[in-house]
Amino acid sequence: MDEVRTGCFVFDGGLPHYPAGIAGVVLPCERFARAAQLLASGVAKVYLGEAALRDSSVVEQLSSQFGSARVGLYVPATRMEVSWAIDSVSNADFKFMAPSACEPCWEILDHAGTRTGTHAGWWIGEMLARGASSALVQVRLADDADLNIYAGLVERFGDRLWLAPSGATRAEIEAWMREGTVRQLALPAELYADMAQAA
Repeated sequence: MDEVRTGCFVFDGGLPHYPAGIAGVVLPCERFARAAQLLASGVAKVYLGEAALRDSSVVEQLSSQFGSARVGLYVPATRMEVSWAIDSVSNADFKFMAPSACEPCWEILDHAGTRTGTHAGWWIGEMLARGASSALVQVRLADDADLNIYAGLVERFGDRLWLAPSGATRAEIEAWMREGTVRQLALPAELYADMAQAA
């Protein structure tokens, strides 16, 4: 079995400095100025959330100023809801129902947990192309469809993708690790300590 990597990420609490050993500071909705302040203070990496979702130039500006290796994405997500509509263009008098999404996928949530309708996989790809170096996806893996979505993203983005599984139990995480599904994990402190102690 390949090694499973774990990292220590912290949500920004307004501190002027953070420990050197952390993998990154997560900024769910803070703007460019706060991200730049943290990077200038020596934080290894910031993970931008809604600021990058609302204005992609934030990613480009920070990457240009501090280097792309220090800029990541924070992507809270959930399964995208599928809606159906009758195709308005008739083909030989035939009409058909068209789904809004042809396969299971995730959409990004804003910092308040509201659906944005933004396809997570597409957006991550766009932001990586604009200068971000990695993405931390926080999502609840409810079933095999979610695991398949995650596997597809790993196939596209490799070790640039981190997973923070919301509400996951230790048993679920250990199963994903055994099956080789999940390779890079960001876990709540108590769950990480529990698994480390049992190892």
